[in-house]
Amino acid sequence: MSKSSNTKRKAYFSITIFTCLLCFGCLQGCSTFSYQRSQTKALDKYLIVTGEASNLANHRVQVLRKNSASMNGFIKSHGLPNMTYEYRSNNRNGIMLFYVTKDVVFSFLEDTPDPDSRYLVEHRSIKDNELGVYLYLKTGHLPSYHLSASKNSI
Repeated sequence: MSKSSNTKRKAYFSITIFTCLLCFGCLQGCSTFSYQRSQTKALDKYLIVTGEASNLANHRVQVLRKNSASMNGFIKSHGLPNMTYEYRSNNRNGIMLFYVTKDVVFSFLEDTPDPDSRYLVEHRSIKDNELGVYLYLKTGHLPSYHLSASKNSI
């Protein structure tokens, strides 16, 4: 085998490796960009999960499931939440998943900037003001009776 064909083979191998790494980097970058762009839109907002593909809350839940094995497992075992709220705390991203029919909120916070580092911070009953936000977003108006009583009608 000649020296020039060996050099060509190394060059092709280097180009192939570079191309593979570039493609992988682009795919990772696109996924990260999609995650961050939709997070910016969802930050500090209560969002109703409707099941429709065009819904921002549904998109965020799917992105979280795709980027975090722990969140995917949690949502698989508990089902889709009725409402979400994303927030920042001490430069870490957090999300609250509201299960209105079960009267429970699960709050998760990232341990590191990696979305897969989310851990459960707390779970608690839904507060009246949160239920009011849910009912308002769902129906467009608040009920005229005490909100705690409305939990039984949901």
